[in-house]
Amino acid sequence: MCEPARQAQVPIHPNAWRRNDTVSTDTYPTESRLRSVLKALSYRALGTLITALIAYTVTGSMSHALAIGSSEPLAKLVLYYLHERAWQSVPRGRVRTILAKR
Repeated sequence: MCEPARQAQVPIHPNAWRRNDTVSTDTYPTESRLRSVLKALSYRALGTLITALIAYTVTGSMSHALAIGSSEPLAKLVLYYLHERAWQSVPRGRVRTILAKR
């Protein structure tokens, strides 16, 4: 009889595999809170820089680009808060109920 072909397994971390080929949570550490905060700050800074560069490209004015770039984080913070509050007014499970009726 022929045996089925085995798929090649590529480890995601040098120490991630146990004897039974399952991923080990002991050797694959979770990300620290500090690292998550630093990543969020660098992502936000990069987004603001790109917004300012686009604004400069469109307007040709450095002062307008800086004004747009510096107001963008505050505008997005307020928009995110309002978005979250709007979703809080939707009862949990309501979206699934609506979609199930279709």
